[in-house]
Amino acid sequence: MPLCLVALGSNRGDPNAALSNAIAQLQRIAIKGSLVESARHETTPVGGPAGQSVFLNAVARFQTEASPVEVLEACQQTERLIGPRDSVRWSARVLDLDLLAYDDLVIETPALRVPHPRLSFRPFVLRPAAEVAPDWQHPELGATLAGLLAKLENPPQRVALCGARRTVELLRTLVEASTEPRGVALDVRESETLASGSPPVGLWIDATVEGLATAAPRLRIADCDPQRVDEEIAAAIECVWPARG
Repeated sequence: MPLCLVALGSNRGDPNAALSNAIAQLQRIAIKGSLVESARHETTPVGGPAGQSVFLNAVARFQTEASPVEVLEACQQTERLIGPRDSVRWSARVLDLDLLAYDDLVIETPALRVPHPRLSFRPFVLRPAAEVAPDWQHPELGATLAGLLAKLENPPQRVALCGARRTVELLRTLVEASTEPRGVALDVRESETLASGSPPVGLWIDATVEGLATAAPRLRIADCDPQRVDEEIAAAIECVWPARG
């Protein structure tokens, strides 16, 4: 039976009640008795408008007969049911649900990306996820959740920017501006020099070996809008090196 991981977050209204209500809704698509919730963690907001309240975050692990799209739709329906969502990106919200993983499937469509593209470097997601599924192995990175969390808890002082030459050159200045104040070394690699299957553009948090460490936390950048790319990079770096911002 497929195993699902769903992240829950709230920093508006009554976060504890929102998460409890969301768990009750997820029980509807979970195989009876299979749902396990992590501890609930208070975390500092990353990205989005300034001045937000702390988040309450958790992860639910469960087995299901629902398809990935059906799980996604159930999450979206639950968000609408429990509270309105601001149109501003990464703003305060009554409830945020993200499908992190569906068994070992890799899905990339306009509507759904699994595993979640920011799973490997967000401590507020990795920490509760590792509590309920420490041995789940990321199908693209070849690392367990426990292993990815360990890397974030002892982050290397190096980040790699990888992609096609034209795209890398456009992003290089932006990445340097985010990493230089933190004393982080930047490696730039063209995608042609990487192993086959590498995404067109990506940030790897750890590039100390020839080529790339596939188990390193990674952000794939699919958006071409400069402002959104800026936000993605800044939020990723802040997740990994928060004390140096």
